Amino acid sequence: MNYFEVKTKEKYTTEKGVDKIGTRQYIIGIKDEAFAAADDFIDNNIGSRLVKIQSMKELLPDMILNLTDARDELSYYRCQVLYLEENDDTGKIKKVRKNSYVLAKDITEVKELVQEELKNCVHEYLINSVNKINLFDIIIEQ
Repeated sequence: MNYFEVKTKEKYTTEKGVDKIGTRQYIIGIKDEAFAAADDFIDNNIGSRLVKIQSMKELLPDMILNLTDARDELSYYRCQVLYLEENDDTGKIKKVRKNSYVLAKDITEVKELVQEELKNCVHEYLINSVNKINLFDIIIEQ
């Protein structure tokens, strides 16, 4: 499965019946790894509301932690992890930042889940930041 973080501009109608255009954020999972396939998948699932795709970036599968276990009391978080990797040839330390996406009840649980996922990591790491995100939906190709 290949995952993409997608931000769209969409038409929607409020509870009061007012038509609006707003930004929505999704994580989609598809079997094909091409951006064109992700674009087609979005058209098929959101097409009637879609004004435009604002951004789309590929996510690595290890960046997705328990996102499909959605329950009402949980929220979506983006956790930035800073890895310190040593270059074997030069001995210099390289800083690599990666985002993980986590479904959790609070920031403490996010950190616990990420640390559990990284317990066998060979590189030194630091959880740099954790931010709650307004993820509209997760759409997984069947």
